[in-house]
Amino acid sequence: MHSNKFRIGQNEISYEIYNIFDQLLENLDSLNYESYFLVYDPRVLNDVIDKMFYYFKDNNRLVFVPFSISEKDKNFSTLGNLLEQLLNLKITRDSCLLALGGGTLGNMVGLAAGLIFRGINFIHIPTTILACSDSVLSLKQGINLLKSKNVIGMYYPPVKIMISPELFDSLENREITAGYAEYVKNLITIIPNEINNFDRLNFKEAREFDGLCKLVDKSIEAKEKLLLNDEHEKESGILLEYGHTVGHSLEMMFADLLRHGEGVAFGILVAGLISKKLGYFNDDDLNNQYNLLEKIGMIENLKAFFKDHEINKLELKEHLLFDNKRGYIACNNDEVAMVIMSSFGKPLLTNRLPIINVKMDSILECVDSIYKDLVK
Repeated sequence: MHSNKFRIGQNEISYEIYNIFDQLLENLDSLNYESYFLVYDPRVLNDVIDKMFYYFKDNNRLVFVPFSISEKDKNFSTLGNLLEQLLNLKITRDSCLLALGGGTLGNMVGLAAGLIFRGINFIHIPTTILACSDSVLSLKQGINLLKSKNVIGMYYPPVKIMISPELFDSLENREITAGYAEYVKNLITIIPNEINNFDRLNFKEAREFDGLCKLVDKSIEAKEKLLLNDEHEKESGILLEYGHTVGHSLEMMFADLLRHGEGVAFGILVAGLISKKLGYFNDDDLNNQYNLLEKIGMIENLKAFFKDHEINKLELKEHLLFDNKRGYIACNNDEVAMVIMSSFGKPLLTNRLPIINVKMDSILECVDSIYKDLVK
């Protein structure tokens, strides 16, 4: 087992990576909660679910809660259904919620854990590379409303995070690539000194124990630099939103078709182009961003997706106006607050916050330029 403890504000969270899933189950069982409620997507990981069933079948401490969820279902109605299921299944204050799934399910279960009985324990067991290296490394739990992603939620810490390579055996290469987009974002914004070591990380080994340990440790290192003294991500933590303004909007537009990492990657390309138009990034900076995304296979995936999906700029504009970063800085009606880099590792600032206002017309122009470049 590989263990890494990290801090977000006053919260210390243990991240445990097990060589085999049976070890994960043994350690989970040793926590001695009155009961565990496993919220999982019934469409995936049948082998893992079977192992959990047989391990806990004799003591009746594990309650299975099959719960299908997608990005378009990440709303109040679905949250209410989950809470009703848990109460009907006799969850108690001494129960522990287990979130077995990707970032969407993890956000939903984390929010449910914070709400039910005004807060019970929960554990993340992420099953995607994106979730295990990004979304679980945060206190943010949330759902969508109207045209805005993750606009409803709270900050609520998990007890711990637990994974093993078996959880990622069945992932398609597209999911691996989407997972590494957030790591590329970290390289550009937080740890540019690690760019030359990126090959050593070897993203192709993400399904293996050593590869997972490297990815998680480096992701924790990057996040901790920002969140150690900003647990609510309202100051230095805003930097984690690089690429997310356009990315979230596209993700909402193409719900369940475009992966989160793909939307962020597109948003990174747009943010880089905006920086160049403002006189900061040069051609080398743009090429470096592009090459990092190309190295993980993202550019190829974006080209394939957008050849079949056209971006409606009027719809995109509506989503951009609902971006959840509104209010960090004063913003006119024709502007959107975005994270823009002046160079790798150095964001542009407004009132010491790593965010600036960008004209809507400029954003749409850059989106159109990146889109045309991908589909030409």
